[in-house]
Amino acid sequence: MNKILRYSFVALLAMVFGNVYADTEVTFTLNEPDAITALGIALPEAGQGTKVEEINKDGVKIVVTSGSTDSRIYQGSGGNAGKYDFRIYKNGGSLTFTAGTNVVKKIVFTGNNLGNLSGDGYATDTWNGSAASVTLTATGTATIYTITVTYGEASADDVQAPKFGVASGMYFEPQTVALTCETEGAKILYTISGEDPVYTDDSNYTGVFYDGTPLSITKTTTIKAMAVKGGKTSSIVTAIYTIVNVENPGTEASPFTVADALTLIDALSNGATTSETYYVKGVVVGTPEIQKKSDGTFYGNANFDIAAEAGGTTKLTCYRLKGLDNANIDSEDYIKEGDEVVVTGQLQKYVKDDVVTPEVKNGYIYSLNGTTTGITAVKAAQQNGAIYNVAGQMVTPSYKGLVIKNGRKYIQK
Repeated sequence: MNKILRYSFVALLAMVFGNVYADTEVTFTLNEPDAITALGIALPEAGQGTKVEEINKDGVKIVVTSGSTDSRIYQGSGGNAGKYDFRIYKNGGSLTFTAGTNVVKKIVFTGNNLGNLSGDGYATDTWNGSAASVTLTATGTATIYTITVTYGEASADDVQAPKFGVASGMYFEPQTVALTCETEGAKILYTISGEDPVYTDDSNYTGVFYDGTPLSITKTTTIKAMAVKGGKTSSIVTAIYTIVNVENPGTEASPFTVADALTLIDALSNGATTSETYYVKGVVVGTPEIQKKSDGTFYGNANFDIAAEAGGTTKLTCYRLKGLDNANIDSEDYIKEGDEVVVTGQLQKYVKDDVVTPEVKNGYIYSLNGTTTGITAVKAAQQNGAIYNVAGQMVTPSYKGLVIKNGRKYIQK
């Protein structure tokens, strides 16, 4: 065999046998109309969505379940018409990835609020590991533009990546996290410094070998772990636990204080918004801005700041909140400085020009000076005319409480 033929034969062998265990990368583009229709998904009308239950491409299958809202391809409306994305929601939304008889080794997402996806081996926007099936669940709304899946053949020598007993996420109390590995006889090497564990041999490594005792996580911590067996190592998996120490849980029955809300927002990354809605109690400081159109009519919302006490300087901005019962605000004096309020909405770490503004958004005033009824305005009745209680009985001006006068509801003080 001459030299040229010999080199060609060697190159052919490398191409054939060298690629036996080569990995394959498949990208699902979910924000471009042509790519969406190529996946067999019908494009929705502006402001509408097309429910998605399964997506297939080049040997990779994604089974999709729905949560509080159908998982869907969504087209924006108004100025966002023609813009598409894939949305998955909490309370049941999930993505399960398989690649036939192969194993999934890596999944990378682009989009917004990708921290709302959760699963063993997933952190920020990437899943790493080696598994025949990977399921990620939605803890809040995630907006996805692309998904890139890397898969390949399983090897008998593969060491499975460790799994975390508690999913990455934000918690209001310490967590106890156990580590496990499905590869029999494997040891787990981990770090809590944020650095990758490194293994050369049993005498040369960086990290701590897990002894089976669950880890106590009392502050915000990043755990990175890999499994080791017979000198071979698994991929490194990461879990991030954000521990927020607050006085109250932010529920309707026990609202956050302003300090609680600011602590939670401080733990968010710049520009991030919580997937959950919370309740926050405070006092209005400064003059609220009632949003009005150019023709003098009301948009139905208001901007205002709240603090822990009247005149407080540590403030939380309430951005475009509606009134009681999520109804429109329809008067200039609906809310004023010194009013005691409980507001509800998502919390956001808003950043513009490197200035951070902690906000409550996408919400409404739950309680105003102790009142939670959906009345049109909260103020003392000062108009002339007969006064009626809510049962339709005429009452005197000395009557205290919710009344109807001149066809409108008021609180008479």
